[in-house]
Amino acid sequence: MINPATSLENLKRLRGYLQRTELPLSSLALPCVFATLASVFEGITLALLIPTFEALMRPGDVSALSLPSSVQSIFQTALFANHQHAALLVLVGVTFLSAVLKTGFTYLSSIATSFQIRRFAARLRSVLYDRYLTFGKLFYDKNNSGHLQQVLTTYVSLLSHSLGSVQTALYAASATVIYLAMMFSISWQLTLIVLTAFPALHYALRTLIQKIFQTSEAHAAVYNELGRNISNALSSMPLVKAYSNEQFESRRFKQTSEHVSALEYSIEKKSLLVGPIQELILLLFLFAMVLLIGISFVKDDPTALAQYAVYLLILKRAATLFGVFNSIQTALAGVSGPMNEIEVVLQDENKFIVPDGTLHFPGLQGDITLNHLTFSYGPTVSALTDVSLVFKQGEVTALVGESGSGKSTIANLLLRFYDVGPDSILVDGVDIRQFTLASWRKHIAFVSQDTYLFHASLRENLLYGLERDVSDTELNDVLKHARLSAYVSSLPRGLDTQIGDRGVQLSGGERQRVAIARALLKKSEILILDEATSSLDSTTERLIQEAIEELIVGKTTLIIAHRLSTIDRANRIIVLVRGQIVEEGTFATLIEKRGEFYRYWDNQHP
Repeated sequence: MINPATSLENLKRLRGYLQRTELPLSSLALPCVFATLASVFEGITLALLIPTFEALMRPGDVSALSLPSSVQSIFQTALFANHQHAALLVLVGVTFLSAVLKTGFTYLSSIATSFQIRRFAARLRSVLYDRYLTFGKLFYDKNNSGHLQQVLTTYVSLLSHSLGSVQTALYAASATVIYLAMMFSISWQLTLIVLTAFPALHYALRTLIQKIFQTSEAHAAVYNELGRNISNALSSMPLVKAYSNEQFESRRFKQTSEHVSALEYSIEKKSLLVGPIQELILLLFLFAMVLLIGISFVKDDPTALAQYAVYLLILKRAATLFGVFNSIQTALAGVSGPMNEIEVVLQDENKFIVPDGTLHFPGLQGDITLNHLTFSYGPTVSALTDVSLVFKQGEVTALVGESGSGKSTIANLLLRFYDVGPDSILVDGVDIRQFTLASWRKHIAFVSQDTYLFHASLRENLLYGLERDVSDTELNDVLKHARLSAYVSSLPRGLDTQIGDRGVQLSGGERQRVAIARALLKKSEILILDEATSSLDSTTERLIQEAIEELIVGKTTLIIAHRLSTIDRANRIIVLVRGQIVEEGTFATLIEKRGEFYRYWDNQHP
């Protein structure tokens, strides 16, 4: 059986989303005002049906019409007395006008609701996207980008439509009040009997709605799996093709996709069953009312017959609207899974958010110190243990070691991609955590082996993140220093050439030189190079090395090197083994020492 608090809890969560998007419940006021006016005019239309039927049954007898005394006196004037059908024409005309106004306000309510839904979806997407931007790098190390995109687009769209169901419920509530008032005015005895049917209708659908909740959560889980499969396959297409695994990926996609479709069909099948069940129950109840009216209330009285005919019409309308409340539960049940996924994003748990500081970093005045730095990615994954060293201002420090020794971890910690303990990293003697992230990163340029490029023009990639205007003269000068001038000149659209997803249209060396040019344009006094020349041919490596030598002049530089020949001019070399410093010195002294560094050198130069 469904937990009665479940739908209420989802409504509270929906209200919370409205508050996060700065759309309070009062933002629903305008659609509700239009809906209430539509309900009022519908009530007037139905109320006028009684005197209209009476006028048809007793033409010319305006004194017997069921109208307020003030209106009745108007119909008893000479105008209506001399024109037998004038009262009927007026009643029909006013009833038609009221129906037209009801239709107009219903349309205004619908478009106002549509506007609120679209605005809610846009703002919720922005809230979630802003949340994504605050999460630490470790969050993205642990989560699939395809699933995160689904939450941002598909799940937000599904949730926003549930807001429309809530607004429909507000309209139904106002209309139901009007209907019940009219029904009580015609026959309070029948209305009390009618009210006993509504709770029975609600409880008849509890089990079905509970199953929709369960299916929705299963659908969200399988849909997440589908998103992960798509993201993995499309982002690793060369691997799929290299291993001729297209058929396996196709079968896996089809199986998961069909599972998603089956669950979606199950949700729709159950949701669509709500209407017929409601209609059958209400139809049986309506027939029972017809028999009860015919046997007990109507006794050859045309006025009573007109009243009860309208009563049955109102009852049918009210019963349909009451079914909306079950439809809301159905809609909320259908988005229960997406709500859970959105809720996970909105919570701070396991987001590895790097806390922002309060001090503005003015620029490096002295040294950067690692002070007994210890860091782990999880309870069982230790990356650095009691590392202490100093990056002297204006010097080049190189980190070497086998994969997993902690080199890139130090670079990521300096970039504040991950958080560290208090006083573990000191900049000019100040805890790095005290500086704002934006002001600190503004003074760091980063060039990595995995060059990050957008599916945009070459110019957009070069200027990304810069807060100043760059002249063509400066840009051309940077291209020259990055050894990119000849390549850009060969492009048909020059810097406006689109370079494809992740710069796929560029070679590895060209991507690295774009990253170097971007670092040159940033003009930062701190530079981090994470294996910027690995996996390149000797000619390309030489070009990039020349560009790097110009880039590092006068900068406090950290170089993470795989090829030891690229760091022979470093002021100091640090050798790491399993997250600990085992050697440090200049290139010449470490070679002469014949320790760990010499072993690496000897392996590369047998």
